[in-house]
Amino acid sequence: MVPPDVYTDQVIKRMIKCCSLLNCHTQVAILCQFLREVDYKTAFKALQEQNSHDAMDSYYDYIWDITILEYLTYLHHKRGETDKKQIAIKAIGQTELNSSNPEEVLQLAAQRRKKKFLQAMAKLYF
Repeated sequence: MVPPDVYTDQVIKRMIKCCSLLNCHTQVAILCQFLREVDYKTAFKALQEQNSHDAMDSYYDYIWDITILEYLTYLHHKRGETDKKQIAIKAIGQTELNSSNPEEVLQLAAQRRKKKFLQAMAKLYF
């Protein structure tokens, strides 16, 4: 695990800005979860973008915030994207994301997803 003093909010916000400039809006939404306080406004705005240059639904496994997943489900329903909506619903249904779980289980799920997402980003950009 990377120490929190390496990935500060300032660093994460720079990553968000870079991904936004690259039109990688799903990556923006995922990075919004990394902030101390989840930035829902930025995440939702990014997910609304139609010109996303990342493989949107292939990133859903990296989302641990149920509110963001629920918003994705709503967006796909509104757009008539049935297949993508089902992928988002499947992501919501993962047992390790159940809000009834102990906090440690939820934190572990978030840590796993952070690690896998950062590994995917490293492969993509480096």
